[in-house]
Amino acid sequence: MAPNKRIGHRTGFRDDYHWDWKQPEKKIPNLVWSDGTHGSKLTKEEVDLLKRNPRGKKNAKWDELEEVPLCDNCGWNAYMQAGSYLSKVQMYYTIGGRGMWALGDDWLLWDRPLIKNGGNDYITWKFLHDQGVKNIPLLADMKQLSGPDDETQLTLMSRAKGEVLYDVWIKASMEEKEGYVQQIADVLIELRKFTSPYPCKVDGTPTNDIVFQDIECWRHGCHTTQKTPEEWIEGYDEDIRVGLTHMHEVYDDPDFIEEKVKEVKANFKDPGPYVLTHGDLHFQNIFAENGKITAIIDWENAAYLPWWIEPQFQNLNDEIVDAIWEKVDQRLASEEKRLGISEPFYKATEAISDATHIHEDCYLNSGWLRPNFCECKPHGGFVATTFVGQRYNHKGHRLIKAPRRNSEEAYKEKTEILDIQRVETGRIEKARLKKFRKKKKEERERKEREKKEEKEREKKEEKDIQERSHTQAPES
Repeated sequence: MAPNKRIGHRTGFRDDYHWDWKQPEKKIPNLVWSDGTHGSKLTKEEVDLLKRNPRGKKNAKWDELEEVPLCDNCGWNAYMQAGSYLSKVQMYYTIGGRGMWALGDDWLLWDRPLIKNGGNDYITWKFLHDQGVKNIPLLADMKQLSGPDDETQLTLMSRAKGEVLYDVWIKASMEEKEGYVQQIADVLIELRKFTSPYPCKVDGTPTNDIVFQDIECWRHGCHTTQKTPEEWIEGYDEDIRVGLTHMHEVYDDPDFIEEKVKEVKANFKDPGPYVLTHGDLHFQNIFAENGKITAIIDWENAAYLPWWIEPQFQNLNDEIVDAIWEKVDQRLASEEKRLGISEPFYKATEAISDATHIHEDCYLNSGWLRPNFCECKPHGGFVATTFVGQRYNHKGHRLIKAPRRNSEEAYKEKTEILDIQRVETGRIEKARLKKFRKKKKEERERKEREKKEEKEREKKEEKDIQERSHTQAPES
């Protein structure tokens, strides 16, 4: 595998972890080979390197070298740089405040702060592993090295075989893609056989709410799921109240807002039944090799959630999602059907998302500016507070007041605007989907024409060769 680094989608993913440790020149740039002899056989370049190496100096001050850091993350210093040790532990993947290290060729170590669903990845893996699932490919082994409340969550796991399905998909044949769709469907069918009377993790504890929670609160884990629909919606009372105030721009009529709050709560039905849901099943969390899915990873968001919610987190184009759910549950087999099912909960989620949330000592885009790695490599960065495991208390909400207006007029105007926006959004989405499918159909037809033309051309060339050979053959 090539020794260069590849940056993946939204992440710093490395694909250069497999290499021969006995041939470091393939891994480390600018290494210069020396056969160990001295005198005239040394090249000028070797002599210069030897002069800079403190191990080649008689009076080297080793204590001073230990105080010269070279890498903030791994603790590598100048003393270590002068030695012969080559680390078999390499940074493999980063996203947000989480990092994964490759331990040799067969193991990975997740290093994550305790935020949101800490330890849930392992809890869900162990549950499915102990259940002996047949159609859900899991990692061969996983060990949780940290306690459930430890500030740093360390998880050791075996490496999945193959590549992420994102990379496999773009070079797969149509037949192979159909096979992957069927295998994903089989995963979901078996996964959804595990059910619960209320939303929770597989161990029965409440889970970070990924169904209704605002994205900013989701990052901090402000709201968890509740056992009954009444308790669930009641937990968002203040969010809904502030959100409706913003939506209708009514700041001086509490009776009007109270009426709307009651209306939202009255229309909130039980989102269940609740089935085991992965919560992030996209192509970067699926590994495949030789036409077969080898592992489903990243069960961090997994929980018993409403039966209709899984497609919303698959992050795939509609055509693929439709094909998968046609095999899993035809009630979710199109965007129109999925929107129709989630419609009863639209008013609640709309109000919650319109609320302005405040978290203690937390400001948008707050964090630390990371200095450049070194003078020769001026690559700095930013360490966001939301990704280092700091926990922020949910203090409440902020009302952003607009000019006072008549309650009924504001409500009527806002409702008309929302209705227009929703109709327009649906129209645009349908038109986009229609255009996308038309384009794909044209591409398939073009490829079929090209294949047909190629076959006809090959037949014609073969026929011409036969005719020429026949005419050129000597008469007997």
